[in-house]
Amino acid sequence: MYLAMVSAGRRRRGGGGRPWSVGWLLFLALLLLGETGTRAFVCLPCDESRCEEPKNCPGGVVLDICGCCFMCARQRNESCGGFFGLHGACDRGLRCVIRPPLSGDSLTEYEAGVCEDENWDDQLLGFEPCNENLITGCNIINGKCECDTIRTCSNPFEFPSRDTCLSALKRIEGGAITLSIRTQL
Repeated sequence: MYLAMVSAGRRRRGGGGRPWSVGWLLFLALLLLGETGTRAFVCLPCDESRCEEPKNCPGGVVLDICGCCFMCARQRNESCGGFFGLHGACDRGLRCVIRPPLSGDSLTEYEAGVCEDENWDDQLLGFEPCNENLITGCNIINGKCECDTIRTCSNPFEFPSRDTCLSALKRIEGGAITLSIRTQL
């Protein structure tokens, strides 16, 4: 709304000196606050002196979404996750479970979940519990080493580093050159 307050004092060019119409300001505000825009969350620099000590936590404590202040961990059947993780993180032994919408729509990163026992439904369905970790690695894609760091349960990377990937790529290319020379003879 700061933009609307600043704009309200401007005058139109060339005619009558009337301030911008309220309708125009409302349109601008709706445009800026619309659902179709990009969403962003920015953490300010951490100032631990402004952090409040979590009190009377029924379980453990976790860092807030900016990694600055401690807060009470969410407990069984409490909401978790959601838009940028604003609903909080689950306590040890629990995980945030997000169920697909009943309407059949696909999940987005904005749904909130519920804290449930870490492997309750996995045991029923025969799945192993998933503890996501940040994993860095590389794969050979279209003759090049493509490297990334992702949060996942299982390692999708063929090589742990760019160096090992490049070394393997050289061996593969060397073998391909040898093969092509032999087939031409």
